[in-house]
Amino acid sequence: MLGGSLFFLDVVFGGVKLAVELDGRLYHSGSEVFETDRWRQNLSVIDGWCVLRFTSAMIEERPAEVMAMVREALEMLGAA
Repeated sequence: MLGGSLFFLDVVFGGVKLAVELDGRLYHSGSEVFETDRWRQNLSVIDGWCVLRFTSAMIEERPAEVMAMVREALEMLGAA
């Protein structure tokens, strides 16, 4: 629950409050989904979460860089 609403994050490292959100153009093309994503991210940050966002292209074309960024965030947050 964030801000009195129930949200689902794509990938969560709950022990260190790291959320990884995956943004696909097809799913996120609707204005309601786009708006909800922004509310969810803002409420997550206010609650102390670090939020990383990646597109499908980033994951498919540069997976090593995506993983490096996730690892760096985990280290920064004290998980490693």
